[in-house]
Amino acid sequence: MGVRALCAPRESMTFGPPATWRRAFLIEDIAGDASDANSGATPPYQALRAHDRLYVEYDSGERELYDLAADPNQLDNLAAETDPRLIERLSARLTELTRCEGGGCRMAEDATLDRFGST
Repeated sequence: MGVRALCAPRESMTFGPPATWRRAFLIEDIAGDASDANSGATPPYQALRAHDRLYVEYDSGERELYDLAADPNQLDNLAAETDPRLIERLSARLTELTRCEGGGCRMAEDATLDRFGST
């Protein structure tokens, strides 16, 4: 019964985001436990996820940026080699998403993101 609502027939499935999909959305882990650096626990973080990238800011100040089209397993952190102006714009968007409320969040999610390599 509920399965029909969750699963579409295989022939109707498409790949990639639908036209009405958000351009970006917020991911948070505010309960991370990094009190013991050797514990292997993930420290608290906020992240901006888009179709082609993932940008992460940890409470420690560390930043990560992944090109999900070229690196879907998130093995090559591009933050250190990316133009700092792009990093600052991604950081500003992430801050906007962490502070938005109601319809303002949808506007923040739908705003256009800079392309990789643009300044």
